[in-house]
Amino acid sequence: MIAMNPRVEKILKIDFPVLTLQFTNGEIKNFSCEPYLDKGFFRELQNVQYFSKAKVLDGTVAWPHEQDFCPDSLYLESHPTTDLLETYEDLRELRATKEQAAGQKPVPLHEVVAELGLQPRLADKMQ
Repeated sequence: MIAMNPRVEKILKIDFPVLTLQFTNGEIKNFSCEPYLDKGFFRELQNVQYFSKAKVLDGTVAWPHEQDFCPDSLYLESHPTTDLLETYEDLRELRATKEQAAGQKPVPLHEVVAELGLQPRLADKMQ
């Protein structure tokens, strides 16, 4: 059996022309659409408002007029994001603040994770 690359599970951020994607293996990576924007039917993605209409569809990213990317390309051509480090710092800061407010009593990590709106899988990596 041939192993498949992870598929897109969620679009975390749309920052033209970059999509921050969470994959089914929990990885968070940035995919730049810039190299494709002047090609054929991808030209419509140059419109920032239209670009922001990206949605996850069957493990890939698609737009209303049926532009989409190969799921393998999304995974293989994307780069790890530095946002994870920033999120980790936010998590540590918020946990420390909550512990201080609770009189130094330990605050369960899942409570802090829920407050930040993180996916549990992502939080597990940051413990």
